[in-house]
Amino acid sequence: MSGNSLLVDTNMLIYLFKGNERVYELLYERDLWVSFITEMELLSFDGHTSGEILTIKRFLSNFFIRPWYLTLLFFFTSHFIAGVLLSLIFQTAHVMTDSAYPLPDENGTMKNNWVVHQLMVTSDYAINNKLLKWFVGGLN
Repeated sequence: MSGNSLLVDTNMLIYLFKGNERVYELLYERDLWVSFITEMELLSFDGHTSGEILTIKRFLSNFFIRPWYLTLLFFFTSHFIAGVLLSLIFQTAHVMTDSAYPLPDENGTMKNNWVVHQLMVTSDYAINNKLLKWFVGGLN
């Protein structure tokens, strides 16, 4: 995809169908892509007449359709990466040597409530590193 390409979602197309000039200007003379999900959403409305379905199909023929397997690949890849990053950020806060790890008493109850326990078992690291703070979204 070049800098002149856009991946258009269903809401933008609905606004376009309703005559929204700003959306028209944004999409004008661009290489437009839609995912298979957008295609399904536009065609799956139960109240469409056969003429409307034909119009939507003709309209979508002007777009590049993103295949379903690429959509799923990007979805799972992005969620995997986000999960790994979050687990690294949170795990690091819990394995610092200055964190306390209280154990329950003989009855299996903890001395403190959850909030106090959470503060005891986590710690901030690299608190003066602005780049790290920005990168982890302040979760440090």
